[in-house]
Amino acid sequence: LQDWHYRPLDELRQANNVTVLKDYRVNTRLAYKVLPGLEASLAYQYSNGSSSTQDYYNPLTYLDRDLVNAFNGAIPKGGILDLNGNGYTSQNGRAQLDFTHDWGAKHSVAAIAGAEIKDLETQARSYRLYGYDPSLQTSIPVDNVNYYPLFRNGFDIIPANVSNIKTVNRFVDYYTNASYTYLQRYTFSFSARRDESNLFGVHTNQKGIPLGSAGAAWAISKERFYHLRWLPLLKLRVTDGYNGNLDNTTSAFTTASYSSITNRYGVNFNAIQNPPNPSLRWEKDHMVNIGLDFASLHDRFSGSLEYYHKKGTDLLGYSPFAPQSGITEFYGNTADMAGSGIDLALHTKNLDGRLSWYTDLLFNYAADKVTAYHDALGTIDSYVSPGFISPVPGKPLYSLYSFTWAGLDASGNPQGMLDGKVTEDYGSIFASTDLKNLTYSGPANPTVFGSLRNALNWRGFSLSFNITFKFGYYFRRPSISYSDLFNGGAGSPDYAKRWQQPGDEAHTSVPSLVYPADPARDELYNYSNILVEKGDHIRLKDIQCSYDVPAHSLKKWPVKGVRFYLYANNIGILWRANNSGIDPDNVPTGGGALIYPDPRTLSAGVKLDF
Repeated sequence: LQDWHYRPLDELRQANNVTVLKDYRVNTRLAYKVLPGLEASLAYQYSNGSSSTQDYYNPLTYLDRDLVNAFNGAIPKGGILDLNGNGYTSQNGRAQLDFTHDWGAKHSVAAIAGAEIKDLETQARSYRLYGYDPSLQTSIPVDNVNYYPLFRNGFDIIPANVSNIKTVNRFVDYYTNASYTYLQRYTFSFSARRDESNLFGVHTNQKGIPLGSAGAAWAISKERFYHLRWLPLLKLRVTDGYNGNLDNTTSAFTTASYSSITNRYGVNFNAIQNPPNPSLRWEKDHMVNIGLDFASLHDRFSGSLEYYHKKGTDLLGYSPFAPQSGITEFYGNTADMAGSGIDLALHTKNLDGRLSWYTDLLFNYAADKVTAYHDALGTIDSYVSPGFISPVPGKPLYSLYSFTWAGLDASGNPQGMLDGKVTEDYGSIFASTDLKNLTYSGPANPTVFGSLRNALNWRGFSLSFNITFKFGYYFRRPSISYSDLFNGGAGSPDYAKRWQQPGDEAHTSVPSLVYPADPARDELYNYSNILVEKGDHIRLKDIQCSYDVPAHSLKKWPVKGVRFYLYANNIGILWRANNSGIDPDNVPTGGGALIYPDPRTLSAGVKLDF
């Protein structure tokens, strides 16, 4: 075996990668004034870009040594070369009419109408060469089809890293919107559009979706009856409309992936990814928004407060499919959702003299729930899978469900609940389709979040710091998985807390070590509610300091301005709800999985203005 140690600094020294980027863009526009206030225009944009990357891993790099060792010599010694190429071609064309006109101070109209066509084609290719010699530019073929025994345990195929992906997206849009203002106090607006895509529908009239919106605004502070001099700006806004959304990973036609691996008959095969879906439709979002803009005298404080309600229909998602068709699920319009929230943006001038102090507060509350889901996911173990969406009517889309924990038995085995009874029959728990056998903890995404930023300035010195916060959500704490541990995966400090002798079940929830490991036993423990923690936390996100050299000190220098700055990012958590010392923003998704937290960074520099 070759040296199997990993040394980060050595990896930096051995790195040899080159990326070449090219990007071209041409814009042209032709405009003609038809009448006073009416303009017709034609616009066209052509874009073309490409990138090519060569990553060479010489025989001293960890990736090369690790693969050669892992495959017991099935991979030839020598370098490994990864080649990646990406390219795109984009064309956009637009024809538009613009109209603006004022009738004194009473009436004002602005309107546009037009059509747009877009075409975007992308191409991505990648492949890998083994035993690569950069001086001769030669490589040694390897078998990327058959399975080879691994040094640790099990079997695997030598990674080929081969892909060839091409996508074509075409869109046609027809749109118009207009606004009318009366007495500079009342504004009414509307918009209408139709978007069409080559991804939806099998017939032309199925490829598009009509959308529209209407709104009104009232400048209350401009009314004659308004006399709040300390609040010179007060404006109320209301909008109601529909937006469309698409997912370019799906299609109305049958999609399949071609496999380079042969089946039992020795031939390559295609795997159906999604069955034909001629009724595939755009997602549609209906949103009502009510907003209030305000500003005090001398802008001591200013901001906006908004409330919104959103309802999504025909949302895309996975649903079970009849197994006799040859597949078990399809991706299509399967669900509806609703959500509402409050957004507050507040800016204050606390001090505005030689020493200035400004504060910006962003506060957001967002709650959502699934209102309809056309098919159930099936067994309850689907709802606890890491990273899997769990749509349950009446609950948030991203929710945290867990097996119900019933403690350890006298031998240190984890116990769960099934139909109200304590059991160690893990298979029966996983196979249950009754959601009552799961524990719902709450949303997996924050429902309250925002930031508080303070900025101080004094005689060229500036200091700002940003505090962020997230509340109202839950996460699953990682723990020991003996299956992962025995298969070369990451361990966990909880190993030291495991059950070791009778009586330990009274003060620990970490199961005893058994060999060989039982994956079902590990799954029940790692996805039980005993490991659920609150994600609420407050974080000091960044601090920035700077100094601007006075202009009079630079008269003899060929520069107009000089700024020295120091910036620190991701400084640390000020408070967290969990007592495990875990950063909720950096939590592994599986039992015992390893994750690297975002590092603290410190940068310093000088900015010169000539």
